[in-house]
Amino acid sequence: MEMMLEMLKAIQSIRTPLFNQVFQWITMLGEDTFFIVLVTVVYWCIHKNFGYKMGLAYLTSAVINVALKETFRIPRPFQLDEEIIPIRESTAGGYSFPSGHSQCASSLLTSLMIQLKKRWFYWFGALLIGLIAFSRMYLGVHTPMDVIAGVALGVGWVFVSNALFDYAERTERRELLLLLAVPILI
Repeated sequence: MEMMLEMLKAIQSIRTPLFNQVFQWITMLGEDTFFIVLVTVVYWCIHKNFGYKMGLAYLTSAVINVALKETFRIPRPFQLDEEIIPIRESTAGGYSFPSGHSQCASSLLTSLMIQLKKRWFYWFGALLIGLIAFSRMYLGVHTPMDVIAGVALGVGWVFVSNALFDYAERTERRELLLLLAVPILI
């Protein structure tokens, strides 16, 4: 853990007012407002089934994230070391591991990558996931372990939730989708 905190201090040493603004904007792409707008547009304007599938992957990933945070209960880096100064601390509620922004952004963007199947979007999506993950470290609210776990869980969960969704659709067992949605409703 000490090495990760030192990495955050090194990242903190490159802070500038411009970078502070840029990385605050980037981190917003991993927040619920961005998700709600994007999924709403996809669902209502582009493809209802894909909007539902993407929304299900994102929301269930968020539920998994909260469950993992409550299980591991790892404090935020700025709570472990007073030399780490958080920026936009309001986006850092609860525990640190895994990074919710990284996990949810990875779920959302991976869903889009799979649906679009465009090489340029694979690169763009991967870059955006990396920038969002880095922004969480830059802002001093997550460690490298937090963001790596968040990205891995987000990407992995999309494949699991898509497989469950496709199975439910193929076998007309839509009650499986309700089982996935129950934790969201609670």
